Amino acid sequence: MEAFLDYEVGGDPPNLQPKASEAAVRADLMEGFKTAELVARLEAIRVPVLMLRAEKGFTPQMPPLFPEPAMQAMRQYVPQMEEHLVPGTTHYTIVMGERGAAACADLIDNLAGRCHTAGSQMRNAP
Repeated sequence: MEAFLDYEVGGDPPNLQPKASEAAVRADLMEGFKTAELVARLEAIRVPVLMLRAEKGFTPQMPPLFPEPAMQAMRQYVPQMEEHLVPGTTHYTIVMGERGAAACADLIDNLAGRCHTAGSQMRNAP
């Protein structure tokens, strides 16, 4: 965990900042402009989808990485998506903070249990 944080985040608390490569961020952003390709990929999903969102962005002062207009589109293209906003979390603390990680683990475990139950019922159906 420490090695990951050293790689991803710079500065000293409370002034931590992501160290993301500008070139990588630009490449990622350019992928977002390939709307038709993204929509086709999203609409092709045929399995349960669990979208776990941090309440804030990279830092507590930043807005979420997935703003509401993006989420509206996701809901349209992936109607089976189950969405959860994990309160009090950032992009990092949703999985690396104790509260965020515990909430995510519980939600994933719950979905896995429901999928397992549904799969068992389908296999046992006449």
